[in-house]
Amino acid sequence: MGEYQGSFVAMLRRQDAAEDGIRGGVAHHLRWVAANRGEAALLLGDRLDSAELRDANTAFFAAVRDWWRPHHSYGVLRPMQAGVTAALWFGPAQEFSRYWIAGDEPRLPRGVVKTFADAAWKTLRANTIEEDG
Repeated sequence: MGEYQGSFVAMLRRQDAAEDGIRGGVAHHLRWVAANRGEAALLLGDRLDSAELRDANTAFFAAVRDWWRPHHSYGVLRPMQAGVTAALWFGPAQEFSRYWIAGDEPRLPRGVVKTFADAAWKTLRANTIEEDG
């Protein structure tokens, strides 16, 4: 989890544009799962609990909030609500990851990262309701 979270935060901090961060988050998630199929079971399985993991999660979500805050303040991203935002950002990609890991395809199918990155961006950008409504 530490490797996943550390590399995710490092990727996110390199993204100045909100769209790049949202898309980059999905790409990071799916590519990490593909490269770490065995370890991905921890990420995709039952929630583990320990003081160390709670501390790591607290630091991880604080770093994500720090990146998110300015993009929300200038009106590009919706307000961040940790559980809701995580589900909207990664839920579909996470569910696909479970499906993919259970199968026998050695590589992610072509176009998968773009498909889920597009969906996450459309869902999390602040103007989704006005444009789609």
